[in-house]
Amino acid sequence: MKNYILLILFILNLNSFSQKKERIHFYGASLSPIGLYNIRNTNVVGYGVDVTFKYKNNYLALFALGGDEVKIMNMNVGPTKEESDYEISFLYGTRIVDDKIKFNIYAGMNYYKHVLTIPEEIPGSCTGYFFHTCQYENVDYSKTTIGYNIQAKINYILMKRLSLGIRFHANINDINNLYFAGILVGFVREK
Repeated sequence: MKNYILLILFILNLNSFSQKKERIHFYGASLSPIGLYNIRNTNVVGYGVDVTFKYKNNYLALFALGGDEVKIMNMNVGPTKEESDYEISFLYGTRIVDDKIKFNIYAGMNYYKHVLTIPEEIPGSCTGYFFHTCQYENVDYSKTTIGYNIQAKINYILMKRLSLGIRFHANINDINNLYFAGILVGFVREK
């Protein structure tokens, strides 16, 4: 009986060596150091990073994106509210153009968190009559949800392992629909 088991294992082992199996492997990473995030007609500075794996002609990516509201020429006197958004996405995609310019398109799901920071006056902290000053503490209100997203990356290959491009990203969820566009620096490990 042992001999039959060993023979079956040997045949299965030979069969596995005779066929070339392709496994999932690390493909590359890309960084979006700065981009424009649009949330409910508010422009936010965003940043993102992804790690991509490849299996045959399919791409699996883990993508993280964040954005913080930036106030330029703030005309409000005193503290104001701030909004921040964060998401982690799991994406599946494919490459449409495979030349010096690469075009990848992805779709997937994400975990999304929206944080609203509102300064609230500390009771009894106000001083002065003509120059009324108060102390404030920031209170965070956050909402989380699961959303759907689509993403497109257009890369121009500069060197063997370095590319420069543009990333377009849309996140559809029940809190806020988000749109992101930013520059992209990619590091690719071709097999």
